[in-house]
Amino acid sequence: MNLAVIDDKRWTDMMDPVADDLAAAIIKNGGLEALGHALDLLSNEPPDKPWPDGLRAYVDCVGVPDGVDQARINMAQEWFTTWSAIGTATLYSASLPETYCLPGIAQLLLISHQLTDHATRRIRMTGQMLFDVMTPGGITGSSLALRSLRRTRLVHAALRWMRLNPAPSAPRQALVWSDQFGQPINQLELVYTLMTFSHVVLRSAARLGVVPDREKSEAYIYAWNVAGRVLGIDPLLLPDTRAEAELLFERIKTTHARPIEGTPFLITALVASWRRQFATHHFPLSEILIQSLFDTLLTPATREMLSVTPPPHLQEEVSRVLMPALELAVRTSDEGFRLLPPTAHLAAAVNEFFAVRETDRAEDDSLYNSERHMRAWADQVRTVKAE
Repeated sequence: MNLAVIDDKRWTDMMDPVADDLAAAIIKNGGLEALGHALDLLSNEPPDKPWPDGLRAYVDCVGVPDGVDQARINMAQEWFTTWSAIGTATLYSASLPETYCLPGIAQLLLISHQLTDHATRRIRMTGQMLFDVMTPGGITGSSLALRSLRRTRLVHAALRWMRLNPAPSAPRQALVWSDQFGQPINQLELVYTLMTFSHVVLRSAARLGVVPDREKSEAYIYAWNVAGRVLGIDPLLLPDTRAEAELLFERIKTTHARPIEGTPFLITALVASWRRQFATHHFPLSEILIQSLFDTLLTPATREMLSVTPPPHLQEEVSRVLMPALELAVRTSDEGFRLLPPTAHLAAAVNEFFAVRETDRAEDDSLYNSERHMRAWADQVRTVKAE
């Protein structure tokens, strides 16, 4: 790709007409209830109910691009499945934090409260999409990956509609949207976020001691490029190689990244959600583990931008508390981790200690309630023109 194309300012104002038009039509004809119903129909277990007008046409339109190399996608999926612990570790400690560096993304998350009040639900939904796309079986017409990508694309469109068509009355505590960063969930933000699932995962894997060969690395970038096209990202923005993916990510970050007032709240909510995933007897390890991952997977400049401050004596705590537990984890989990450097054992620890408790699931029963999810966004989002 021509990397200079990302410098064109039109990408911050360009959205996704295919999905945006459908979301607007569904909401106009049936409100948020109809939108939630449409999202349910795009889920892995769709209800036996009528389809809203336009939804089947959307499904027919949003398919697998022509000429896709399914063998390369399967190669990427098999590699990710082998090292899925790294995927989990990266989601919390690298991919999501890197998205907070773009002010438009951070602003929308803060306004919607989706990564403050509803952090666990939103993170699980993001993680579900990541693992759906990387489930072996390719990205085909009947695949879990394609269903998840279609649904995610319509969710993005719904959120844009609610940002651009705010409710007449909004809670007093709702934050104020500023369009100084362009349209919400615009093309530049979409491709940057895609790079956190592709380039940042490979970068993190390397820092944790897992370096796939060139063929697997390129296949991983390729698979996420195919996912990006299904998500509605303009093909002009997609990198051809792993090297281009890194350059694209850094170019966007260098040009656009900066903290906003609420950025530290996103990190605080992320860490709190992380801690809730640990069983009681592993809870003391949670803070040490995520801070160690931040220290390993994020650059000092990024940690400063996000106000990530490691606790005092972090390395001493790693040696005293975490490493003995990791030694047991490595002995009892994937044999491959035993041959890796100590930093990679952090990923092994995620596999060993990271467990969502059923009580959390019960408390967050709206995770897959699409209508309630959409209403939560609509109740929060209101907009004003930037001065």
